[in-house]
Amino acid sequence: MTMQKVQNFIDGKYQDPIGGKYLDNIEPGNGELLATIPNSTKEDLDKAVIAARQAFPSWGKMSMDKRSRILRTSPT
Repeated sequence: MTMQKVQNFIDGKYQDPIGGKYLDNIEPGNGELLATIPNSTKEDLDKAVIAARQAFPSWGKMSMDKRSRILRTSPT
């Protein structure tokens, strides 16, 4: 299995956490490192909340199918 680096998804973009820190996500059964995940802070959360509030009017009018396609798009 290939180790994966996960990013925050904020304002329609995959982004590293503001502090640049990550946590190891370990498979408990064998101790294998599966991924590194963002060690997000209050600043990351605040940024996400602002983006969500700005996106809500158009996002709420969008069909569930279209929202699903947007969220399932792979990071580039």
